[in-house]
Amino acid sequence: MNRRLVAAAVATLTVTASLAAAIPAHAYDADAYAFAAGHQISASDIPGALGTYGTNPSFVASPSTGKAYLCQVPTVEASAVPTIVQYPGPQMSYSTTYNGTGGVDAPGLTVEIDQYASEAKALKAFTVASRRIVVCTGTGTSTYTDPTSGAVSTFTSSLSHGLVKKIESGGVRALSISTDSLSQTTPGDPRVLNDSYAIVWLVGDTVMTTTYYQNTNENITPAQRKAVANVALAAQREWVE
Repeated sequence: MNRRLVAAAVATLTVTASLAAAIPAHAYDADAYAFAAGHQISASDIPGALGTYGTNPSFVASPSTGKAYLCQVPTVEASAVPTIVQYPGPQMSYSTTYNGTGGVDAPGLTVEIDQYASEAKALKAFTVASRRIVVCTGTGTSTYTDPTSGAVSTFTSSLSHGLVKKIESGGVRALSISTDSLSQTTPGDPRVLNDSYAIVWLVGDTVMTTTYYQNTNENITPAQRKAVANVALAAQREWVE
């Protein structure tokens, strides 16, 4: 258990509750926050293939603000409005993020646990995600405008999805989403060519998403994908203990 995160969760609860009085009081369950904080992965659960990480992650616990995010579909025209693929959101979301050591090129890893009111509702949400993930595919472009210089960069990326054979729950396999950054126009920093790999799967009354951000312009390797699957399994073990 990550007991060091419990105090942070309760602190987040206190601050968030004071800033969002419109949210029903039952949304701020101190026991639920403490449980979630004490059942997250540790840095030791992250395989070396994904880089080296500090031991103090950030932890956020908050009531759901709407639908859950699955992917953003690339557009052919850089100026086009991208399609955001979503599925039914949970009651509560818990997120733990580890930032790698090594400066600006360091990778990152996030485990988000979306908890629903029941296992049936979690299954329904995951079923919707399983159907909609077919849209998470294609190659396209997008733009980014630097807020300081005003310089506009154009990025080309490829999106794909699949199933993770190693991970399943009740006969339902986990989903995977891969983003492969292909190129970037100048001006810009090549480090923003950030490949990512996410695993989304059903665990009881939750949908867990484990995402690895490589933070370089190198392709994510099969060994790294396997390592992300191991982190997802570790997240499941911690949660159900």
